[in-house]
Amino acid sequence: MSILKLVLFPDPRLQQKCDAVRVFDENLKNEIANMFDSMYHYKGIGLAACQVGIMKQIFIMDITSNENEKSMVDKKYCFINPQIVKYSDQKSKYEEGCLSFPLQNAVIHRPESVLIKFQDENGTWHEKEAYGLAATCIQHEFDHLNGITMPDRVNSIMKKSNMIEKAKKIKKERENT
Repeated sequence: MSILKLVLFPDPRLQQKCDAVRVFDENLKNEIANMFDSMYHYKGIGLAACQVGIMKQIFIMDITSNENEKSMVDKKYCFINPQIVKYSDQKSKYEEGCLSFPLQNAVIHRPESVLIKFQDENGTWHEKEAYGLAATCIQHEFDHLNGITMPDRVNSIMKKSNMIEKAKKIKKERENT
């Protein structure tokens, strides 16, 4: 398989909604395999298709390396055409990172658990409940599919502004090397 190039903010694709997947074929399976190879290469635990230039409603997740996680571990997941059908009333906060915002983290408050409905790479529908880090990762990647980026979830205007400026600077530096 191959490693796909990361799309870095402020690339406009990160602020666009992704298209629904309608065809479940070998090409889709290859794209998903390339996404997993890319996510592992860049040392992420989640990756939305738009972060590697694929404008489809797909995201992947693998949190097997987190020993404290009790929800959705020991398996990698691919979510196609996902719908979050229920959010918990209880909130939690995690310090989130994002492959499209290199070297940056932000504390973000999100619902502690979610119920997600999605298709797998064969088009079969599933429903899963996720808690803790898994729920946070799902919500973060789901945001990407809807054109919502990490700074959009930051409460502080100053922090948001600083994140955007730093992302622009990092992208420019990487383009010049």
